[in-house]
Amino acid sequence: MRTLVIIATVLLCLLGCSSTSDDSPKASATTARVIAARDASQMKEGRDYDVVATLPAKLKGVETYYDGVSPDGMVYGATFVEDPEAPEVFPGGQAITSRSSVILLDPGSGKVTRISDGNSRARRTAVGGIDVNEDWVTWYEAEDRGGASWKLYSYDRSTGIERKLGSDKDAIEGDTGLWAGTVISGDRVMMSTMTYADETGRADQVLSAPLDGSAPLSELVGGATSADVGSDGISYTITRTETLMLRDAESGETKVIDDGASTFRTYHSGVLVTCHPYGSGTKVRVKSRNGTTTTFGPFDGDAGYNYQEEGWAKFVTDPDGDAKIYAIDTDRMKLFKVADTQGGWQLMGNDMALVSPFDGAKGDITLIKLR
Repeated sequence: MRTLVIIATVLLCLLGCSSTSDDSPKASATTARVIAARDASQMKEGRDYDVVATLPAKLKGVETYYDGVSPDGMVYGATFVEDPEAPEVFPGGQAITSRSSVILLDPGSGKVTRISDGNSRARRTAVGGIDVNEDWVTWYEAEDRGGASWKLYSYDRSTGIERKLGSDKDAIEGDTGLWAGTVISGDRVMMSTMTYADETGRADQVLSAPLDGSAPLSELVGGATSADVGSDGISYTITRTETLMLRDAESGETKVIDDGASTFRTYHSGVLVTCHPYGSGTKVRVKSRNGTTTTFGPFDGDAGYNYQEEGWAKFVTDPDGDAKIYAIDTDRMKLFKVADTQGGWQLMGNDMALVSPFDGAKGDITLIKLR
């Protein structure tokens, strides 16, 4: 599962939350519980999490970004090396100035496996949208900061074979420059694109291809983006109406999860998280798998950078000011305050999270397992 992946050299669609009033009769009728921001707990080692490993902030002196943890416990991400031959001035300011590679890191042994080699590409590229399971690795590489030129790849972990699955030539013509990531679904990969040019969202697409390259990259859903795979099926957002849809894993039927009147939200495996302005602050509402809703807050300022993994959600309050990160155990509906800086705490999937030094600080990164 992925909702928005994330590398400094590729533009990523990170959205804040804004909407209408929080006090509709429908909202209050479905709310089972309210938890105030002041009641957030601090995570405690041995009770709420265990330390798994310490990860280096740099690998052999190279800038490294850690993106997630695979089901078999491998940490994955990318390295970035600035190219000294990159021009100082680029037409339109769109050129990529670094070469990046996908890596897997075994947190137990510290062994690093390089999946792709940025130096082997004819052009400088920026890696994004990485997803990994026990059998496959998938990612895209953008050749310009706007993302208009890209290629999608897979890597067979058992054979070591890398395959090009498609490129921007397989998408609708236009500037598909903002990314909503890639996600593995069974033996296929889904890639979501977003467009600058077409305000109707017609050119937005959810693309799909078999990971073994046996068929070309093709459109799965048109006019949609932000695809995600959960235990109950495939969810995606219809761009023009902001309607959140779910294609049921068993029946194949499609239904509306959120009609677009809500604020920015995330959905995964039956859990819907939305943000709602409340006076000068924000409330965060979590609808669970059984249909009950818990409201958290209010929190000072805005809330955004909402993200979900199985059983956990995180969000940042006041992302343009005094940022604070909160995490919610969506099974127990328990609220934690986990960091006082926007980049200090990151969900990694499979009950893992990263705890990083505060912004601007030097130091290694702690990988923890959430209880």
